[in-house]
Amino acid sequence: MALGTVKDDFSWFCGVLKLPTNVSLDDPDDGRNSVEGHEDDNGPWLCVVSAVGTALHSVFLLLFVVLLVIFTCRLNAQSSRTSNPQRCPGNVLRWLILAFLLFILSCAIGEGVLTDSTRPQVFPTQPYLYLPSLCALLATFTAAVYYNSMERWRKFHMSLLSIFYWITCFAIQAATLWCLIQLGHGSVEVLRFDLSLCLLAAYVVFIILDLLVLKTLVPCRNLSYRPTPTSDSIPGDLYYVHDDVSVLSQVTLGWLTKFLRLGNKRSLERKDLGSLPERHTSQENFKRFKEVFLKEKANALKNNQKVSLFRVFGHFCGIRLLAVGLLKVVSVFVKFVTPAAIRVLIFSGLATTSDHLAT
Repeated sequence: MALGTVKDDFSWFCGVLKLPTNVSLDDPDDGRNSVEGHEDDNGPWLCVVSAVGTALHSVFLLLFVVLLVIFTCRLNAQSSRTSNPQRCPGNVLRWLILAFLLFILSCAIGEGVLTDSTRPQVFPTQPYLYLPSLCALLATFTAAVYYNSMERWRKFHMSLLSIFYWITCFAIQAATLWCLIQLGHGSVEVLRFDLSLCLLAAYVVFIILDLLVLKTLVPCRNLSYRPTPTSDSIPGDLYYVHDDVSVLSQVTLGWLTKFLRLGNKRSLERKDLGSLPERHTSQENFKRFKEVFLKEKANALKNNQKVSLFRVFGHFCGIRLLAVGLLKVVSVFVKFVTPAAIRVLIFSGLATTSDHLAT
């Protein structure tokens, strides 16, 4: 495909990449000085990559929606939907990266809109600066809903579509980075380049996580990931599914919606709460604590030392206590962010005012 053909085919998407020779940017109303025949710093091939990426994001967005509708209708018809979901490997990391990815895509949309709005007035608007990020944001949000439904329905083979989507996103972003480098924008001082690097890293993490999910579908003797429990091993009145739902449901307490609705109608009774999972019963906790204590006691007798309950509790729940302590420290330091930000704003405003008065 010739370069001129590319410009003509995507002119509605890319705008004008080069001014005509009879048009100059030496316009006092515009406030920017240049020469006739000014060449835009965004190459046509970057626009082509953006157009292809926009189309692919839209296609995968449609596929996600169609499959969600099909699976919903099918599972409702078969009455096989289960109220006890199953978390996939890397669930916490996946939701954290999803939140990070949505934030980066929102920043990319803002960067594109600002870049387009600060261009000379003689240039028409160029949707390729922000439309790919907008389509990627919508597709990523739909992929998050798709992934949440996959865990809720225990249909782990649904990750086949998502891994193809992340690989496609990785290829698109790699091509975008290559175009930026060819245009001389391969620097950390360029915001678009930094956002592309962040997106590329996020897509790599998603590919690895989906590969781990697909690995659980391959039968093997030693599985590091516990298989999905059968319906026979799940009590019929097991309503406490906090450990099996996604991080999003844990944070928003979405799995408690049923109890909240029932509590609004009448007072909850003991039978409404159902039974606890075995791993949360006092007998199971005592059993695990006793195993750790006996192991520590054997090591202490072997080394002629006293049994240290501090080490016992450290092995039993040390990681959880450390995580809670770190969260507490972070929450304490976060309280100083608002006063510090207000202080900086006040002093910067006073400095600016004093400079104006001095001049």
